[in-house]
Amino acid sequence: MRRPGPNPNCLIFFVTASFFLNFPVCKASIVATNDKLVYAKLGIDLDTPFFIGSISKQVTAVLALQYLTGRLDSDIKEFLKEKIYHNLHGCTVRQLLHHTSGIDFKTGKRHVGYNYQNENYDIIGKVLESVTGRRYENLVHELFKRACMHETFFHSDVSQKELFKRLQKSLKLIDLGHTALTNILTMQMNPSGGIISTARDLLKWSQYLEKHGLYKKLIESKVSMSRGSSDRYGFGVIICGDLIMHCGAILNAVDKYCTICALVYNIKTKKTAVGFEVFKPSKNDNLDQKTKHLQTKVTAALSSDQCKF
Repeated sequence: MRRPGPNPNCLIFFVTASFFLNFPVCKASIVATNDKLVYAKLGIDLDTPFFIGSISKQVTAVLALQYLTGRLDSDIKEFLKEKIYHNLHGCTVRQLLHHTSGIDFKTGKRHVGYNYQNENYDIIGKVLESVTGRRYENLVHELFKRACMHETFFHSDVSQKELFKRLQKSLKLIDLGHTALTNILTMQMNPSGGIISTARDLLKWSQYLEKHGLYKKLIESKVSMSRGSSDRYGFGVIICGDLIMHCGAILNAVDKYCTICALVYNIKTKKTAVGFEVFKPSKNDNLDQKTKHLQTKVTAALSSDQCKF
C-alpha cells in the first residue's frame, strides 16, 4: 500500500508508549527469532509497530556505505559548507559514524575519544542529502522497499492522526481517552532514531544485510577507526565476539513510559533475534540496565527456541 507523502510540519508528538496506559500491567513485550515468535505478552505480535530508536542508526550507516564509499575519510566541510556546520570542520564522515567526531554537541566544546551522541548520525543524514540531492527519508524508503519492509516508516511520513490510527490498530486498543501526546520529535532526528518498525520487518532487515553482504561490509568498514574510539562500536553496530547488535530506547518523559528494543545477529549461525518491551519504569529503574537486560534475553533466543522470562 502506498504511504502518504512526508508531513510538511517537521514537528510531531511521540505517542508510542502512552498507549499502554490502558493496561493494568505496565509491561508489554515480544521476542522473535528468524520470523518465529518466541515470546509475546499483552497481545503484541510480529506485526505490532514500535519506535526502534537508535537501531535507526544502522540504516543510516548502510546508506553511508552505499553513497559515500571512497569518501568516508573526507572532511565534513566537503559536504556541508553552511556556517552552522563550521565547528565540524576537521572531522570526517567515518568519525561521525564511530561517534569520535571530537564535538560535544551539548556544550559545543571539543573532546577526545568516543562519545555516543545522536547528532553524529543526524549530521550523516545531512551529508547524504548533500551528496545525493535527495531527502534522507526518500533514500531510506527505497532501501526498505528493496528489503521488502512494507510496515516500516518514519513518524514524520504521516499526519499525527494517521500515526495515532496505525499504532492503535496494531495494538488492538480502542480507548484513547487516556493517551497523552507528549515529547516532540523532529524530522532532523530521523537518521538517529525516527523509524517505526515491527519485529517481522526488522528480521527482514537483518536478512537483507546478510543476503547482500552488508554485515560483512559494516564490520570491514568499522576496522579503520580513530584513536580513542570504542573498540566495539562503528557504523551503527556493536560487535561482541560472533554477535553484531544494537539497541534502541525511547522515553516518554511526561508519562514515564519507555519503549526499548534490541536486534542481535550471530555471524556464525546467521541467525537473528529481535525484541521489544514497553514499560512504566519506577524511580529506581535504570534505562540502560533495562535495555541491556532485554539485549540479554534476545541474545539467549539465538541459542534456544524457548526462553523463560
